[in-house]
Amino acid sequence: YSRSRVIDISRHADIQLRLIDRLVDLDALRRSIQSVQEDLASNVESYINSILQLLKRLGVRRYCLLGAMYDVVPHTRPLIITGSAQGAATEETVRRMGIEASSYEGPTTITVLISQTAPEMGIETMSAIVHLPQYAQVDEDYTGALRLLQILSSMYGLPISLSQLENDAERQRAEITEAAERNPQLRHMIRQIETHYEARVKKDVDSSPGLSPEVEKFLRELGKRMEGE
Repeated sequence: YSRSRVIDISRHADIQLRLIDRLVDLDALRRSIQSVQEDLASNVESYINSILQLLKRLGVRRYCLLGAMYDVVPHTRPLIITGSAQGAATEETVRRMGIEASSYEGPTTITVLISQTAPEMGIETMSAIVHLPQYAQVDEDYTGALRLLQILSSMYGLPISLSQLENDAERQRAEITEAAERNPQLRHMIRQIETHYEARVKKDVDSSPGLSPEVEKFLRELGKRMEGE
């Protein structure tokens, strides 16, 4: 159908419903959708069990979930890492690494389901999510990658050189700062985000003046564009 015909039909709900009823067996469609959902749930459970059996076979003692998310944080400050842990040794490690308790509530993924089930098999679990500046989206965030690798290197004593990544992260921060210097509105927004960040780090968000309505609107619109992509 052409676009004009679709719009014309949508103006008449009774015609539209009769067309749908004639072209589609709705009961059969519902049964098909339910069947797909059941199969998907069954396959996900089997997949998770397979991963857990592999971890057990390999003698894995700790399952680590690493990730990143955009947040209201400035590129001019150390990136915040939040997460969680299960198991006495892992909980102590998370505290020692300065990983903040996570308050994130979002969709459950397979990796999260694995971390929720692994303790039942005697495997300790932890997560470490680095928070990236929402206003400075890049193809490769070297600062975020560096922050996570620093955590892992410290936790496990990994003999890896981070000098190249440190140089890339510093260059990337300088490029963002230079771009902000040419944009007064962006510079003003970053100053507000820095104030918000300082209050957050000090656990004193209530005393923070908060972000201006213009900044909040900009970040909301940016978030919607990200979801659309």
